Amino acid sequence: PKVLIDWAYNHLKQGGILVLMTGDRESSTAVRMGEDWPLYAPREHVHFFSARSLIHLVEVAGFEVLRKEWRFMYTPLGLGSPVYRIAQKVKEILRKTTTQQHDHFYLYAAKK
Repeated sequence: PKVLIDWAYNHLKQGGILVLMTGDRESSTAVRMGEDWPLYAPREHVHFFSARSLIHLVEVAGFEVLRKEWRFMYTPLGLGSPVYRIAQKVKEILRKTTTQQHDHFYLYAAKK
């Protein structure tokens, strides 16, 4: 993971934007679901990050964090009802989701 972030830094022009998305293993959803959190299941998920660890990696590499977003994917009870999922997506669009409640983390950073 650090190698990938360093590679991106070396290949972006000054002011270039890096966008990363990962599951946030410290989100309240992931913590409440424990080992049942669906993102722990796929074999291709070799490394697990938290928003905190990912922010640290990009800052150490020399990026400036521009924006952090948590987006809805799972609830502690699974995917949730269609009405609940729509309500969560509306909250995202209105930017009412600013905490680590949701488990998909998006990080936007610029090369200094």
